[in-house]
Amino acid sequence: MTDSEGKLIWRGRYDAWGGLIRERHPKNTAGTHQPFRLQNQYFDEETGLHYNFLRYYEPMTGRFTTQDPIGLQGGMNLYRFEGTVQNQIDPLGLFAPALAPAVPWILEGLAYVGTAVAGILIAAGIMDAKEEHDKARSSAQSKSENTSKCDKKQCPPCKTVSGKIVPVGTIGYRLDQVPPSKPHYPHLGSHYHIFEAHQSPFPKCRCFWHETQTIDVSVGPPAGAIPVEYFAI
Repeated sequence: MTDSEGKLIWRGRYDAWGGLIRERHPKNTAGTHQPFRLQNQYFDEETGLHYNFLRYYEPMTGRFTTQDPIGLQGGMNLYRFEGTVQNQIDPLGLFAPALAPAVPWILEGLAYVGTAVAGILIAAGIMDAKEEHDKARSSAQSKSENTSKCDKKQCPPCKTVSGKIVPVGTIGYRLDQVPPSKPHYPHLGSHYHIFEAHQSPFPKCRCFWHETQTIDVSVGPPAGAIPVEYFAI
């Protein structure tokens, strides 16, 4: 990030899932605040999550914490962020993804024309690409195995002060009765505040309600919604 004069005031390095690996502040810019992460994501220091307009993204797991608001139109996995960081690897930016499945067949075909100069050059290029691909895939598998061996500590379920267990993603509501409340934008009369239950990643594990919208009292709260209570944890 640069200032208005083009001088560097912040530099950061991210992993494939958008998590900030490290950051550096040049001299005299130690107080610079840079909350932006992946495209359209804003780092929420309180929760450790990335705010992405309609829902939160968890960079440690590479997925959203709540379902896609457009449902199955975005794909079968309602929590998916992006699949290519898991199944396509291109460390040097030189390998065409479509080439990987075809490598065995290409090599088999080149066996018949291996004595041709053009064939040798093509084969050498493909072998180099295949070697880079295999190295990258091996590295990714190793990282995946190391991740699977991590301490599988999990947060306890969210619980309200009355003892009710509230799963993450639960929709809650609070009635704002007018009067005694004063009319205010965008509703002149009584209305509902709609919330969604969230929980910070381990080890914070803080449960909180995130307001998503307000609706007129005549519409009624969403089906399955529960009255909002304070969380005990």
